[in-house]
Amino acid sequence: MVDREKIKSTLYLDGSAQLLSILRKLPYDPSYISFITTVTKGRQPIFRDAKLAERLGTMIHMGCRQKGFTPLAYAILPDHLHLLVCSTILTRGLESPRSTSGGIDWTNKNTQSVEGGLFPFQINTTVDGIPPPGGASPPVPTIGDLMKSIKGTFSRTLIPGSIWQAGYFNWYINDPRDLYRRVAYVMYSYQKTGLPDMFGREPYVWQDAEHLPTLLS
Repeated sequence: MVDREKIKSTLYLDGSAQLLSILRKLPYDPSYISFITTVTKGRQPIFRDAKLAERLGTMIHMGCRQKGFTPLAYAILPDHLHLLVCSTILTRGLESPRSTSGGIDWTNKNTQSVEGGLFPFQINTTVDGIPPPGGASPPVPTIGDLMKSIKGTFSRTLIPGSIWQAGYFNWYINDPRDLYRRVAYVMYSYQKTGLPDMFGREPYVWQDAEHLPTLLS
């Protein structure tokens, strides 16, 4: 088995035999949160259209429900998408007394000192409702399944032809400080690229105010 800590960052690209070989040996681990980036074909800025961004957001939530993932945050930029997701195995039954409709203040520098909490994640096959070894266990949907669902459904239902570049970048997270940094990056990525303030509001950005506080506590 490939050591996930040694290959924490993985890049999936069609035609890259070496990377595909690595990924085939790297089984999906639902105890990790994934930070995913994918871009449009030719970096076309199609999501300057707020209606298309809103529909993509809908596809993200729908795809996550269908594939057993919980979306934690996303940012839709004109020509790419940043997405933080985790398996519903992690968020099932979580209670978040700090949750608010406004979410977390990612400008609060003190939040960066968060330690402990639920990390590293431990999955109990009995508690989480997963059949124990030897039982009839259905295949666990992977990040690849999720991205295929989101990108494929969006392309088929809204825009004829392929509008996505093949592949995606996936960074595995199993540390609360890394999670904080990634969410902060997602929420303010529009500023780093000099985009107007509209890209810092819905439908372009979204965060899960229910589960994120607990994952960072």
